Amino acid sequence: MTALWKNNRALLIIVAVVVVLLAGLIQSLEPKVWVSIMLSGATLAALYFLVASGLSLIFGLMDVLNFAHGVLFVLGAYVGLSTFMNPRLLFNTLPFFFVVVAAVALAQHFGRFFWRRIGTLRGRQVATAVLLLVGVGLVLLALRGFPDDQPVTIGDLADRLLLHHHSTVELIDRSARQGFVERQRDDADRRRVIIRLTPAGAAILRDLSVHHRSELRTTGPALAAALTALLAGDAAQAGQPPG
Repeated sequence: MTALWKNNRALLIIVAVVVVLLAGLIQSLEPKVWVSIMLSGATLAALYFLVASGLSLIFGLMDVLNFAHGVLFVLGAYVGLSTFMNPRLLFNTLPFFFVVVAAVALAQHFGRFFWRRIGTLRGRQVATAVLLLVGVGLVLLALRGFPDDQPVTIGDLADRLLLHHHSTVELIDRSARQGFVERQRDDADRRRVIIRLTPAGAAILRDLSVHHRSELRTTGPALAAALTALLAGDAAQAGQPPG
């Protein structure tokens, strides 16, 4: 008896406390009430046991412990509740899931084709240069979009570009090395760095604007016709006259 108490002291204390609480609960409630509570607790415990045993079996067979399954359970419960409350939601979201599946299937083939083309050193250099050009162009356009009398900081550019601070700093460093932007200390607060567009950067933006305007003149009528047809189709589907 002494050995049993020493080896299972914590478990025996917990069992004694639970028995005392149950005895007090049973005395303060009617028999129908506490029997119903006990049966509900046993049912819930059985459900928990089934879920836990199923997960243990799956994890044992897969030899993988994945703590993200709880998120999947919550997502499934939310989708099930939303579908039950609004049955049309399932049919309205089916096209989205079909598009996602098609995008995943096409992305695999496109990825093989794309990465095969840039697998060489020359291809990686070209891809890096193109991505860098796009990033620098976004920085220059964001700088040009601020008023001339407003000092622009790195934080302002990061907010405008929806980028992290370190990513914006990298783009600004590369733009400064090319001579498109320059850093200056703020006269009012020497701790703050102001980013300004250089004449070379402004010239690059002017050249890009010229090319963009010419491209819009060429493709503008076709784009306007496509948008008009799209809006007319939406209005006809809604039963309203277009306009």
